Amino acid sequence: MSLITGVHHVGFSVPDLEEALKFFTEVLGFELVSQNALPTPDDPITEQFDVEPDESIRFAFLKAGGDTIELIEWSSPRQHRQMPRNPDWGGRHLALKTNGLEETLAKLRTVPGVRVMKPRGEHFVYVQTPFGMYLQLMAPNA
Repeated sequence: MSLITGVHHVGFSVPDLEEALKFFTEVLGFELVSQNALPTPDDPITEQFDVEPDESIRFAFLKAGGDTIELIEWSSPRQHRQMPRNPDWGGRHLALKTNGLEETLAKLRTVPGVRVMKPRGEHFVYVQTPFGMYLQLMAPNA
């Protein structure tokens, strides 16, 4: 019997929460579920998130289909302010299903700052958002 029954959500740190929310909701069509900030006077976060008292977080949960992601903007005086590349430790991407790969790519090519990589056959294409996050767009038959 497995101890884990599934994935609740996946969180991604972003440099600017508003920019990321606008991209995910207006461009990709995600639904904003909730948004919040910590710490609050009655909810310190140092022990829960392994952070220092002068660090804070703003975050939002979004849904697409039945899946949930969390976008997180951290504020910290010791923060590394560069998105990791794919081969870097901590590098990551979010693979998204699409009903039409070409249609999705056509829309994304009109968004300033989006970088579309060379397709990998007919199965998927990597895209970099204007804020540096990598997305992997998956064809319906992939």
